[in-house]
Amino acid sequence: MISIRIAEDKDFSVLPDIEMDAGYELIQFGLQAVANMPAAPVEFYNDLPDDSAVFVACDESTVIGFVLCQCIDGEGHLKEISVLRQYMRKGIGKQLIRTSIDWAITKRYQFLTLTTYRDIPFNAPFYEALGFSAFEPDKKWPGLCLIREVETSNGLDIKPRISMKLSLSSNI
Repeated sequence: MISIRIAEDKDFSVLPDIEMDAGYELIQFGLQAVANMPAAPVEFYNDLPDDSAVFVACDESTVIGFVLCQCIDGEGHLKEISVLRQYMRKGIGKQLIRTSIDWAITKRYQFLTLTTYRDIPFNAPFYEALGFSAFEPDKKWPGLCLIREVETSNGLDIKPRISMKLSLSSNI
């Protein structure tokens, strides 16, 4: 049975490995360079701002996936979601997204945003099925625009990337 809980400091040490393992799923879509990019180090999670949250998915006591939520532009933002490949396609990602939505609603955000690959099945099409829609961030979204600029400068735009948002008023 899979459980979702708020991450504890002891969980942070496994998150980079989970991120790297999940990233290898991108290779089949021509994103070898992205899959080989280094994961966020443990220190990154130790130094998150107070308005961030990390939730982990556990199989028994083993952490098998996680989601990192942050506040960007005064709204909820799904920064990272990763699940070990051997646990993919079992609904764990959906559980983590639902937890992110619940977190954002609790924080009284109007939207939950993210950036992702437009044409990879477990990216934009997956999020669209959960109610997210593509949008072009404008000057009202300076933090999200900066995230897209950094993604581009870091070489993530090998394939088309988009910003997406979910209106939380329909999820309350």
